[in-house]
Amino acid sequence: MASQDAKNFLDAVEKDPRLRDKVKGAFQQVVETARQHGYDVSAKDLSDELHERWGMRHPPDYGHEPGNCFFVR
Repeated sequence: MASQDAKNFLDAVEKDPRLRDKVKGAFQQVVETARQHGYDVSAKDLSDELHERWGMRHPPDYGHEPGNCFFVR
C-alpha cells in the first residue's frame, strides 16, 4: 500500500541520519531550482510556506537547520 510505504519512508528518514541527509540535500536542490528561476527564497522561506499551505502545524524535530521540510497533504 502506497500510503504505508510513505509512512515507512518517513519513519526511516527519522531514524537513519544518512537517509535524512539525502532528503535534506534533495530539498536544497528545490531551493536552488527556485533561485535559478528568479525566485529569491531560502530553504526556511520554502519550508515555512509548505507548512502553511499543507497544514503541518507540529513538524517533527529533525534539528534546527533550514531545509527540514516535511509536510502532510
